[in-house]
Amino acid sequence: MGLAPGLRFRVAPLFHCRADWPQRLRVNGGALQCDGVVLPRDDWRRCSAVELDLLVEPEPVPSGCGDTIDLLTLPAHVRRWWWEQVETDDAAPDSRSRYAGFVGDLRDFLRFKRLPVPDDCAADVVASRPGQRSIRLDRAGAVAGFAAGPIAPSTGECADPLAVFNLGDERTHVVLLNRTGANGVAEFVGRESAYPLVRVYLDAGEGLWFPSPAPAFDGCTVDKADLDVILVLCG
Repeated sequence: MGLAPGLRFRVAPLFHCRADWPQRLRVNGGALQCDGVVLPRDDWRRCSAVELDLLVEPEPVPSGCGDTIDLLTLPAHVRRWWWEQVETDDAAPDSRSRYAGFVGDLRDFLRFKRLPVPDDCAADVVASRPGQRSIRLDRAGAVAGFAAGPIAPSTGECADPLAVFNLGDERTHVVLLNRTGANGVAEFVGRESAYPLVRVYLDAGEGLWFPSPAPAFDGCTVDKADLDVILVLCG
């Protein structure tokens, strides 16, 4: 089964990223279900020319396009600020206000770049060990698998993911479906288990801005050696 036309990748307007899409993107042979958990198959390969044409928005790109997944990058000082806060005492009385300040600074930066960030956005930081095909966890702490919606149960089921960022020092991978409206991911996999998923790598400080509604997505740490740390912004 081949890719169908759907969401395309591009570099976000007002950002300067080295996309190198043929190296950054991979596709596989679909997903499988194990005890009700959806996991991507591990047969990742380079995209063909036809697949790249389906996945990459041609240049020049129009502004305000609603069917793209946008590559962006955080300023070095924002990511550095985060790690400086991690090294402080989480039990300190001002820890919550410091974290709220970090989220506020991130929101202000994205708004400066003309991205539509709502006032009531929330952010979850998810730390995962290497070697995991899924980093989603349910409320009991068990692997939840590939799905739509927030990646952390604390955010709330009604929150729509806006963006995901790599806060770590090592490259990480995000796996997603190049289609929206597939909220019943398990049912979709049951019908079309061979439909390819897309994997995109994010270097340190890089992120993806999602369209609304956001596609089903997950993290993957199979190829990592160090702790994976991602931030998911929801609104």
